[in-house]
Amino acid sequence: MDWRTVWAREWEELGVHIRDFAGLKVHFIGIGGVSMSGLAEILISRGYTVSGSDRSENALTNKLRALGAEVHAGHSAGQERGAALIVKNAAIPDDNPELAAARARGVPVMERTELLGQIMGEYRTAVGVCGTHGKTTTTSMLTTILTLTGRDPTAHIGSELALIGGTTRTGGHDFFVAESCEYKDGFLRLSPTVVVMLNIDADHLDYFRDIDHIEQSFAAFADRLPDDGLLIGNGDDARVRRIMAGCGRRWEAFGLGADSVWRAQDVAADANACACFTLRYPGGSVPIRLSVPGRHNVMNALAALAAAAACGVSPDEAAPTLAAYTGAARRFEKIGERGGARIYHDYAHHPTEVAATLAAARQMNPARLLCVFQPHTYTRTRMLFDAFTHCFDDADQVVLLPIYAAREHDPGDISSQMLSDAIGGRPDGPSCRCAADFEDAAQVIRGLMSPGDIVLTLGAGDIEALGRLIWE
Repeated sequence: MDWRTVWAREWEELGVHIRDFAGLKVHFIGIGGVSMSGLAEILISRGYTVSGSDRSENALTNKLRALGAEVHAGHSAGQERGAALIVKNAAIPDDNPELAAARARGVPVMERTELLGQIMGEYRTAVGVCGTHGKTTTTSMLTTILTLTGRDPTAHIGSELALIGGTTRTGGHDFFVAESCEYKDGFLRLSPTVVVMLNIDADHLDYFRDIDHIEQSFAAFADRLPDDGLLIGNGDDARVRRIMAGCGRRWEAFGLGADSVWRAQDVAADANACACFTLRYPGGSVPIRLSVPGRHNVMNALAALAAAAACGVSPDEAAPTLAAYTGAARRFEKIGERGGARIYHDYAHHPTEVAATLAAARQMNPARLLCVFQPHTYTRTRMLFDAFTHCFDDADQVVLLPIYAAREHDPGDISSQMLSDAIGGRPDGPSCRCAADFEDAAQVIRGLMSPGDIVLTLGAGDIEALGRLIWE
């Protein structure tokens, strides 16, 4: 089956394709988001007139304004006037005044993932990186390899990468690299020629029924590949292996197991918990040294190296550029030092991610490991409660902030205090307490910190600001 033809038919049935609006004004509702701002930047680079709005301004909206976009703080009917096309993200409600005004005038509306899929479809090699964990890091690693080896990729990343000066790189038309998120099946609008499948874990259970439903969606994403496409998957993940075996496309496995064709052997770590290993691959082997901590990054690196090879970059050529990757924003990012203690922040908000990040920090041999965690959404906290109870075991002290609601409302049946009681109530668990807010948490941590300690702030909400508050 020629999926590119199928996608073209889908877009034709939708009646809207971004190429039909070349040179016209496109208005983004929710333009301040990482993905939306990146797509807006790509359109600006192609000569479109771009405007947009969001609840508040940030560094991304400031960058777009500097590139020539018209950006509004707040939503108000009339700000979209003159736009030939509206692009919105999934969080925008139908009663948004700009959206309602545009629809009343018959202006076509496109979802963010639809636009991303259409842009993706224009590239000879389009790599979609999916998985419950590790998407941003793997996408950033692959972007680093392709950029430093002169492949001039266009990239769409879920966090800022210093090498490209932000979240988006507008390059040539041969290679496109994009994070492909499973939430609400958004990635089923995308058009990859190469899929990188990192792992499948229980998450976003406010949308998915269960882990089997999640696996079905990942299988459907793999089915978006054209007949001559390539699926690169985690050979150590049983669900990913099942998808590879049944996808009907060419596939290659990466992992630590002997049956993976992209395999890490002799894995070791330096004093900063950064791994070095021997990469075994079809045709040879090469030493790899990483500059980011954690055993989980060995898997991310294997995936990036396999995907780079699919783009024509040999492991020998890729290895030194991968060593140059020092991390994306909010991924084990060092904030600073205070009183001889080191302070880091990480985006980890799922039990698997929390455990992996704490394990990486523990490998750095701190005197004590102090962790401040901001639970992200009531649904995730409630549905994964048991896993959250056990994922902090590498920490010596845990401080919990109130649950960050994000898109949800407080249902009244789950709280950080309940989680703290469960963690602290285990005889072999770490000490745990709650903080009322950032100021309270900072005061608690400052009172605990001693030379040689590591402080980790974890979460996907606004907790990033806490690390700097502790540091300052």
